[in-house]
Amino acid sequence: SDKLHKDNANKWIENALNSKEVKFIPFNQLINSKNLTTGGFGSIMKATWITTGTCIVYKRLTNTQSIKGSILDAFIHELKIHLHFDFCDRIVRCFGISK
Repeated sequence: SDKLHKDNANKWIENALNSKEVKFIPFNQLINSKNLTTGGFGSIMKATWITTGTCIVYKRLTNTQSIKGSILDAFIHELKIHLHFDFCDRIVRCFGISK
């Protein structure tokens, strides 16, 4: 069941990248990373995105092999919410995902 969740999550991410709904940001374009805090999925990090010179905040997933299906679903759900409300000034914008 957890494998099915991971497969479905990976397929959703692949489809989102292919449809340009989500942009892929190469991790090597993020410099000066600093840990801000630790959350349910891993660490909340601050960095500079080289391409734009923009200060960004990203979630760094840790111990992904042990993520259960429900947690992965929650992460995908949060990502979908960020993408859905991308136009709203009160919601943190999602620029993309990295690996």
